[in-house]
Amino acid sequence: MVQTSDRAFIESELTIDVRDRAARRFDDHELKLWVHRSFEALSCYRVSGLERSESSQIKTTVTLKISHLSHTEQGILTRKDADPSMLRAFVERSFKGRGRCRCTRDPKLIEL
Repeated sequence: MVQTSDRAFIESELTIDVRDRAARRFDDHELKLWVHRSFEALSCYRVSGLERSESSQIKTTVTLKISHLSHTEQGILTRKDADPSMLRAFVERSFKGRGRCRCTRDPKLIEL
């Protein structure tokens, strides 16, 4: 049986194509809050390194908590031999904001 930790998180670098017209005009603080709210079940624990690249794209690093998932799902994501593409799919599927989220590097499992 796999032991899951309440302190397990998934960290990933993202590029988000923002399709929300109002969010495009936000200052950096408001945009961080928008990114935070854009993840399912408010699972975004931390947003860092926010950079605007083009008028509608941002690059950032997010840390997502997995404690809202079932123990089975947490166990699958926290396995030592977990496939990076599985973590990538989790991060990209968790994004529910108006736009498109894409991982720019393989996500990694961390404990805080």
